[in-house]
Amino acid sequence: MYPDIDGTYHVISSSGYISEITYSGKRFFGGSKNRFEAKLYRRDDAKKTAIYTVSGCWSGEWTIYDGSTGEAMETWSPERHPPTSLEESAPVEEQDPWESRRAWNEVISALKAGEFSRAGAEKLTVEDIQREIRNKNPRYISDWDPLFFTASHEGRPDFEALASAAPGCELGMDRTKGNWRYDREKADRASKPYHDGRSPVAIDGH
Repeated sequence: MYPDIDGTYHVISSSGYISEITYSGKRFFGGSKNRFEAKLYRRDDAKKTAIYTVSGCWSGEWTIYDGSTGEAMETWSPERHPPTSLEESAPVEEQDPWESRRAWNEVISALKAGEFSRAGAEKLTVEDIQREIRNKNPRYISDWDPLFFTASHEGRPDFEALASAAPGCELGMDRTKGNWRYDREKADRASKPYHDGRSPVAIDGH
């Protein structure tokens, strides 16, 4: 089993450029996993003339080409460009109980040890406790106040202006309970321990 992505996606820049990325995976007959092709073009170019193209495997090697000449400009590979370390977060013991690595620490430890049955059991423990907390308080979800984000049910003219370049691209506020944005004032006020010291893995919250 491995993650695979399929379909065409757009990254639309306010500077007037669009990246169009098409992913394709391994098929029953032929193909290979994690393949993609992409091109960069100007938004005002109806012909979508490629300035650069990129193709290869997103989990392996891929190459950037000059759009006008087709000449290979640079090839990226994990051997020459090791991934950035993710160990820059605070030590688990210094994290708040709601921070991901601490909340899921037992699951992570089990996976690293190759103890997949224990990992599954620890995962269910976290999920079941969250379900029970929610069931005990019918207003749990509606009363939840995110620490760093605020929801608005108004439109986003900036998003809509960019999204108009990609047909079918919608904000979908009916599915996300609003338009969520990072709230600087909330973030500045937040301090550990979050949520009054309650724990995400205890029925009584402590």
